[in-house]
Amino acid sequence: MTPFKLAQPIYVKGLAGEMNTLTGYTCAIEADAAKSYTLFITGASYYRIYLDGEMLHYGPARGPHGYVRCDTLTLPVKSGRNILAIEVEGCNCPSFYTMDVRPFVQAEVMADGEVIAYTGRDFKAVSLVGLREQKVLRYSYQRAFTEVWRMTSPLADWKNGEYPAAETEISQHGKVYLMRDFAMPDYTFAPDAAWEENGTFRLRGSDAHAKNRFLQPGPDVTSFQPEELADRVLDDTDADFTADDRITGTLTAGQYARFALAHIYTGFIRVKVRVLEPATIHVVFAERIRNGRIDFGNGDCSWLNIIKYELPVGEHMLESFEPYSLKYIGIMVNAGRVEAESAGLRQFAYPAVKPEIRIDDPMLRAAYDAAFEGFRQNTIDCYMDCPGRERGGWLCDSYFTAQASKLFTGSTECERAFLDNFRLPERFPKLPLGLLPMCYPGETLTGNSIPQWTMWYVIEVGGFKARGGDAAPFREVLAKILAFFESYENADGLLEKLPLWNFVEWTRANQWVQDVNYPTNMLYHKVLLVMADILERPELCDKAARVKAEVIRQSYDGKYFHDHAKRGEDGSLTLLDDISAICQHEAALFGVV
Repeated sequence: MTPFKLAQPIYVKGLAGEMNTLTGYTCAIEADAAKSYTLFITGASYYRIYLDGEMLHYGPARGPHGYVRCDTLTLPVKSGRNILAIEVEGCNCPSFYTMDVRPFVQAEVMADGEVIAYTGRDFKAVSLVGLREQKVLRYSYQRAFTEVWRMTSPLADWKNGEYPAAETEISQHGKVYLMRDFAMPDYTFAPDAAWEENGTFRLRGSDAHAKNRFLQPGPDVTSFQPEELADRVLDDTDADFTADDRITGTLTAGQYARFALAHIYTGFIRVKVRVLEPATIHVVFAERIRNGRIDFGNGDCSWLNIIKYELPVGEHMLESFEPYSLKYIGIMVNAGRVEAESAGLRQFAYPAVKPEIRIDDPMLRAAYDAAFEGFRQNTIDCYMDCPGRERGGWLCDSYFTAQASKLFTGSTECERAFLDNFRLPERFPKLPLGLLPMCYPGETLTGNSIPQWTMWYVIEVGGFKARGGDAAPFREVLAKILAFFESYENADGLLEKLPLWNFVEWTRANQWVQDVNYPTNMLYHKVLLVMADILERPELCDKAARVKAEVIRQSYDGKYFHDHAKRGEDGSLTLLDDISAICQHEAALFGVV
């Protein structure tokens, strides 16, 4: 059942099946100051909402396969005519950050609860492919595309609604509607970045840089062919940089300005420039400086922190469509004359208020402040492992973030919404029943997952219950998970030869995961205890005790736990000499010792 009263899901006709499209939708609202105005909206892949040119919101929150999440916004209208504009990105690019869902927008405006405008009747549409270049490089393996903007396009002022209307078509997406659940993000501006230096740059030439695999189409990389690309942002930014304090004021071709924020932030990059002659600039950014330059990526690393703008003469306040993580911002001028007036960022973070705790030790204070920033930047619509390169909702990482979440928000609501994303689908594409995606909401690009991360999900549900959450809705998914792992138990009751990407940690321990991996079985011991509690099956406690005893009997040599044993051709298990620190750690963490 739809929560929308009248709105239809629409997209510009003919574009819904294409990669990396951008479309716009505007609606004029004649507002009565005595009434309250609300926008109810959902869509895919992502949208940006403006009222009279002022950005209000970026959404929607991510949901699981088969579902879409809806946003509700109060519109700060003025009396009289207001222009609501919605900018919708259609990726059609499966990644850790974007679901493989055909793009659409569905929205209705209400005045005191009565629908006065809705998609399918009152919103005028336009293709913005001429404003934001469609055929561009990927941003990273984990995210979709880079941004190239042609602000010389007549569509640069599309938000005023003065453009020829494009035909739209109804999107039969067939999704179930969910509410956002996560709090609306903090969009406040970070303090302006401080100017650091001006200088010159010299391009190295197209043969000077390597090309990471995400820059080329492949079995697990959806992208454009190199010959389709209209812009060569990699070639036009791969340069040697030299600071020059003689360069002040106006920048010309081959010159740059560098700015630094107070610390790493996540959000939408903003630069204000005054263009004296038609210009081409590249805004480059990164969290760090490496070898004297902003580490924005030159093809040999796993991201491409570059936004290109083609600009006419005039004042421009430029803001990225996508959120990024950064401290340093560079403005490279490839053509024209430009005055770089300011650089900064609109934050995109969880609206948590930092608990005031007296910490006299400066190192502990710095660690606490960094932990809070890390939490709020990684908690928007799921628990992410990093808010820049990936924006992926990784299990295992989430187990630890969830504990901070309760401390920083006083609630388990963020965690419930995150855990629900894994609970709601009947099963996941390309994965066996009972095995969860390792990173979600997003797409399983190669049909791979980490079975240990599914076990960490179980432990997180146990922690969620201990923190006051209701674990009853998770019984069904936990039962599926238990059935999956029970199918890999050997005659000793231990897990053996788990499929797909077995992962313990980024050390040599990851080379010692077969055939019987003892850190994994220590984890399984803990999983069974959590299952016994939530599923109300006390016999699983006895099973956990047998797993614990067998792990100790097989892997403990009186001093250390060994990591794994191999199954021989004669059917016997041979304990190998490999011993890792993580194996000892997990023995303690999961109650084996």
